[in-house]
Amino acid sequence: EIVEVARNQYEKSSDNGQKNENGQGNNGPKNGSSSSNNLGESDNHHHHHYKVNFIAIGAGGNELGMGKVITLPNRMHIKHIPRSAFAVMAADCLIAASVSNWGAYALIAAAALVRYHDEEECASGNNASVGTTGEEGGRRKRRSRQEWIDACLPSEISETQLLHRCLDVGCRDGVSERIEASIDGMPLETSMECLRNIRNVALGATTTTDVG
Repeated sequence: EIVEVARNQYEKSSDNGQKNENGQGNNGPKNGSSSSNNLGESDNHHHHHYKVNFIAIGAGGNELGMGKVITLPNRMHIKHIPRSAFAVMAADCLIAASVSNWGAYALIAAAALVRYHDEEECASGNNASVGTTGEEGGRRKRRSRQEWIDACLPSEISETQLLHRCLDVGCRDGVSERIEASIDGMPLETSMECLRNIRNVALGATTTTDVG
């Protein structure tokens, strides 16, 4: 489940990062090397140096990190991505979605819920390691679930405005290859419906395991 991915990546990044530095663990190559290209080598070096896990979101197969599934037989059914364009660098954790934006919405909502529940646990004394102290040492007001979701997830208005700003400068839909209000060949409303559904699920979740 995506929310557990967010929590586990946060809690285990230090340990896994140490394994990476020693050339072990995860799915990446040893000693920060890469069999792909200079970009992959650079990203692997950055990834190991800072001891963080690499979370990727992909839809078509050409996104950085999708190399995690490069050996799966069904990847060959992705017709609009030629074999030469399929990403080879593997992410530690890959979120595959029909549209990358949708995977990002889900990850954002999950991260917001993790932060909300961390504050709730801290307030109840169950997790002393997570604080709500401000920069100047004063206690700040805890945000409600609604406030965390609103602060993190984009609104339908902001997403619509962003798309139209892209259209104004001549951006094209990557699938239809047209300058139109669509995302991956689908009407904008399809993505907005997905955003609404994710928001509603996150607002209705009673625990972090309710969001998948």
